[in-house]
Amino acid sequence: MDTISHMISDKAAALSLTPVTPPPTPPPHVPITQQDHTEVSLLPTPPIIPPIEKAPPTIPSHEETLTNLKAMIHSMKDQLDGMLRVIQGEKVLITKGTNPHVDVLETGEKVLEGVFNGQHMVGEDGKEYPVPPNYASKSKMVEGDLLKLTITNRGSFIYKQISPIERSRLLGELVKADQNEQWTVLAEGKLYKILTASITFHKGKPGDEVILLVPKGGMAIWGAVDNIVHKS
Repeated sequence: MDTISHMISDKAAALSLTPVTPPPTPPPHVPITQQDHTEVSLLPTPPIIPPIEKAPPTIPSHEETLTNLKAMIHSMKDQLDGMLRVIQGEKVLITKGTNPHVDVLETGEKVLEGVFNGQHMVGEDGKEYPVPPNYASKSKMVEGDLLKLTITNRGSFIYKQISPIERSRLLGELVKADQNEQWTVLAEGKLYKILTASITFHKGKPGDEVILLVPKGGMAIWGAVDNIVHKS
């Protein structure tokens, strides 16, 4: 009996000396949260273009407005003349004659356009057509003015200013005519030729002050007399 008790005691002692390993501690529970899924574009971001500043509109000058208005009036008048001829049973344009730049009307009149060079009209055909000096002077024609010439059946020349060029106004001095009886005006250090008819009309004398019209921003040989102030 003692032997059994002794064996039980030894067995118990052996069991008590064996280290007991505690079970592993489970990791702390981390709650799983739903993450946001954001779509990322793989395309490159377009550059930001700043707005383009528009320049303010250009306001035409008073002279430009008058020039454009005159051109419109002449154009309207030509259209009305054509309509009147149609009403009267006339054909405005029949054919192009031997000269492709000349329009031939049913009445036999010839019409062509050209540019005033200070003395003559240079037509689209390259020919020069004489302009009456009195008419050019009174109309104050300037180099570059666009003209329309109608040649009647009797050979008379009828001119019309259809598009005056933009002008500049200069102040100059009337210079005595040379041996060729060519009058000139000295303005801003340059001599401009002028028609004798304009001097005769204004009764100009050498040394008089002349208000001269010349093409704006362009080179010119001729000028048109706007007015003359006689010296005292």
